[in-house]
Amino acid sequence: MLSFAQRTSEWERLISPTNETLRKLYFVDKNNGWAVSLGGKIINTIDAGETWHIQNSTVTTPIVDIFFINPNRGWALTYPSEPPFGTSILKTTNGGLDWIKDSVFFENEIFTTIFF
Repeated sequence: MLSFAQRTSEWERLISPTNETLRKLYFVDKNNGWAVSLGGKIINTIDAGETWHIQNSTVTTPIVDIFFINPNRGWALTYPSEPPFGTSILKTTNGGLDWIKDSVFFENEIFTTIFF
């Protein structure tokens, strides 16, 4: 998959490590960023988008939003595409090296945004 970034006055083509459609992009600072896909992928950069790496989200369900408060601590929202419907929260405390699916499942509630 190709993405585009504007680093100077020109747009530059970036190569993603996944062919899945990326849904949301979030940078906590100029170097550390994450993007999520509808197929459960989370990709991460620590060098301002020069290189991207797939992280193990532990899910294959759509991830619709991601938010970090610093380069280590972040959350993502996911929900199943078939019943039972509802929202689960993924969390990390080490920059996405490990993602943990929270045990709370918000049944019949679909969250689309997470922000602190």
